[in-house]
Amino acid sequence: MSKAGSKLIKSANQALAYARGEISEGFIAHVPEDVDVKSIRLGLGLTQPEFSLRFGFDVRVLQDWEHGSNGETRICAFMALFCSCCLY
Repeated sequence: MSKAGSKLIKSANQALAYARGEISEGFIAHVPEDVDVKSIRLGLGLTQPEFSLRFGFDVRVLQDWEHGSNGETRICAFMALFCSCCLY
């Protein structure tokens, strides 16, 4: 996994721990229930392999997210929003 991907995973784990009440320091992130990951990727002008490589995801995971077949939709929504913010 890339260094950026590792940092994103670490950040997601910290956000999850915060959401579970395991840690109290940090900030509150408001993540919508439904995020169109494909629209975010296309808005960045990236193909699935390019998006996956840039942010350290397996392309199959991205495909699952885009088709809504991954059970961890809240985490993927957070990650997709975070990735899109990283480029602006």
